[in-house]
Amino acid sequence: MKEVWASKGIDIPTFTCDGPTTEMLEAGSIPGSAVGLNSGKSLADFDLAAKINPGVPVFSSETYPGWLDSLGREMGQTRFSGSSF
Repeated sequence: MKEVWASKGIDIPTFTCDGPTTEMLEAGSIPGSAVGLNSGKSLADFDLAAKINPGVPVFSSETYPGWLDSLGREMGQTRFSGSSF
């Protein structure tokens, strides 16, 4: 898709959403596009994405600080035991 847009004169920043494994990053990344990790859980995930895709930004494209709740239901709760960040 990036090549199609470029062939039409559309030059915009692009990104992909990839899982944090070598296989997912190699299969989903597009050269020159930023990498959105879905979801990176550790600094090692971000380091791997940067190694496989040097020179582009790497960010978390989906990070949820808690449970996702359904409208009309009692709010979910969980105990937080820590994070890599």
